[in-house]
Amino acid sequence: MIDASKKYFVIADQYLETSKLLLKTMITSGNSNAGCGKSEKEAENNRLNNKIKSDSTLFLPALFTCFQSIELFIKGILKLNSISFGSIHEVSKLILELKNIYGEKSEIYKKFNNFYKHQIEIIKDFKKNNNITTTKELYESLRYPENKGKSYDYFDLQYNGNYGIQMFNELIEKMDEIKKVVLQEFNKFR
Repeated sequence: MIDASKKYFVIADQYLETSKLLLKTMITSGNSNAGCGKSEKEAENNRLNNKIKSDSTLFLPALFTCFQSIELFIKGILKLNSISFGSIHEVSKLILELKNIYGEKSEIYKKFNNFYKHQIEIIKDFKKNNNITTTKELYESLRYPENKGKSYDYFDLQYNGNYGIQMFNELIEKMDEIKKVVLQEFNKFR
């Protein structure tokens, strides 16, 4: 039980750290798509370099790895508690399992639930404008540009400038809280 959960935690942490690295890259670059320079060529080179380090390029993979890490952390906790989760990939359903085990007032449930609600808030316009109604479709939209004949528009996840930087910092803070609560829970079982 502990060994199986540990495997989930290791991979979850790898996704979490990858997401944080992408978010920090966008923060330190200023999340800008602007190009300034002494010549048109220099300005274009600067714009392309900035774009590579901004949300127009990195936020989608950062969100996906963030969601994936949370899913794996929850599954690791469920494994610690000898709970089977089958082929469920919907974080909202997995969080309900945490609520059933730990209760609505537990720190672990509150942290995961708060984190999930925060992520959904960040992408609410993306979901609305793409008519995404299920968590399953949300995950698929973060992995594939089209699904079952439906094509996704990612504009709402891009070009967020300083507002994006604020979002990225909040996500990093909340991911660190998740990691801390998972480590605390894991240590109880050791």
